[in-house]
Amino acid sequence: MAINIQNAFVATPPIDGGVYFNAPVGTPLPKTATEALNPAFVDHGAVGEDGFNNTPTRETSIEKMFGGDDWVDLQTSYTETVTITLLEDDNEHVLKSCFGDANVIEKAATDKHGRQRTIYHTAERLPLKSHIVKAVSGEKAKTLVVPNGRISTVEKTAETHSASTKYNITITAFKGPQEYKYANVFELRDDGMVDPNTPDPDAQDKTVTLPSGVTGGTFTLSVDGNATAELAFNATAETVQAELRKLTGATTATVTGNAGGPYTIKDVTGALTADGTKLTGGAGTTITVNP
Repeated sequence: MAINIQNAFVATPPIDGGVYFNAPVGTPLPKTATEALNPAFVDHGAVGEDGFNNTPTRETSIEKMFGGDDWVDLQTSYTETVTITLLEDDNEHVLKSCFGDANVIEKAATDKHGRQRTIYHTAERLPLKSHIVKAVSGEKAKTLVVPNGRISTVEKTAETHSASTKYNITITAFKGPQEYKYANVFELRDDGMVDPNTPDPDAQDKTVTLPSGVTGGTFTLSVDGNATAELAFNATAETVQAELRKLTGATTATVTGNAGGPYTIKDVTGALTADGTKLTGGAGTTITVNP
């Protein structure tokens, strides 16, 4: 087999620096390595130079047969963990992840004191959350998703003049939901090699229709939960297209149709939704997106 250096992956942080995120279990999970995460996933800032380590571990035992020879190997356990070092000791999300949301109490700064925090170190078990770690290698992207995981160990490093205070954490991954094949962890990759001649089969054409009789107000479109700026009720297709293209998952979107719609939208790879609650004068505020 020929050696191919293009198959190498040398992990570095994504361009925005976001490496480790978590959110409550049930938050929509990403479907691709490059899409924007649901806003509920909070960024924990800088991580240690060793990046992160994902360790799947299988343990087996050998059953013997009469005579002493091996009969069959039995898998006795499967565990999977992710380890990472969090560097930002004063990051709100780091503190809440390491000690529990309810155990970090904050008071805003006043003219008498700066922002104050009280952090309670308790034996209470940390909650199950969904966890995500991300890395890139040039144009390649890699995202590991833990649908159901718990921070099971937290090691706080020494308070010393020779190094910053850090938190070495271990995330223990548990079995995920059926839609992810009950996986403890699933991994999303994108090699970054775009083929402009091959349409994306997931990018279905969408028709966006505003409610009848609308005479004013604004609406927004969202891709995977990330919204456009407010769009006028009578926005042209060109205006809608320009705003959509600012969103991850819609950077090559095309929009056709009359001012005020209906709009035909192509080449959006994420989930397209619409919010018409600020529309006025019509039969309602519900915008339909089909299919």
